[in-house]
Order: sequence, then C-alpha cells, then structure tokens
Amino acid sequence: MRKIIKWLTFGLVSVLSAGMFFGCVSTSNGNDSNSDSEQSSTVPPDSGPIVTEFTPTFRFIVASDMHVSASNADSQMTKIRFRDMFTQMNAYADGQSYDRLDAVLLAGDITDGGTNADLATAKQIIDANIAEETELVITM
Repeated sequence: MRKIIKWLTFGLVSVLSAGMFFGCVSTSNGNDSNSDSEQSSTVPPDSGPIVTEFTPTFRFIVASDMHVSASNADSQMTKIRFRDMFTQMNAYADGQSYDRLDAVLLAGDITDGGTNADLATAKQIIDANIAEETELVITM
C-alpha cells in the first residue's frame, strides 16, 4: 500500500507541477475543422456500457498550504479550519459505501513559519484527527 501511495503522490505532484508550468492552453479557436460538434458526431453510438454505480477501491484527500501556526494573529482560526478539514473528510467517508479514507496528502506550507512550535501544533492536530488506518503523506 505504501508503494502505491508513493507512486500516486509522485504522479499527482508531477501532474500538478506540469499543469502549473505549462498552464491550460486551448488550441481550438472555434474555426477549426475539428470543432466540438464535429468531433462528437464521430463517436460511435454504441461506445460501451454506461456505468451507473461505482465503488472506489482507493480514496484519498489532497490539501495544501495549511499555514498552521502556534501563535500568529490568525492561528486560532487556522487551527480550527485544519481540524475541520479532517472532521469533514472523515464524515464524508463514513457516509459512503466505501467508508475508508486510505490516505491524506498534505502539500506545500504545512506550517506558517516552520518553527518547532508550529510543527508540534500541526502534528497535534493531525494525530488527534486522522484515522489509524489512514496513511499520511506530507510533501513540499
């Protein structure tokens, strides 16, 4: 499971990085011979079964730039929001047929200043709110 999570993390970070680097650029100006209406007419009418029910086999949450602080002016609200993120994601998973949250990926600035007090505050919130079976992945 750890190898899968590491590869998914690497892939997600790579895709996000490429997306930020290259941006989202549309090459169609509406005058191309392959406009959306023409492309949709080339799709065969029987292109396979329509899936009406889906049960995930892996569920993960990605969040970034929490900026948790032990003592800055916004620290109390930031801590509440960070805790509430865990509460909401666990409640969502609990309400589904696949009620497991497999991983949480925290990216970017986890703390505001990177001090020992900031890191201890973030760890305390994570430890108090993450399920035992949920893998935690933290990346810059």
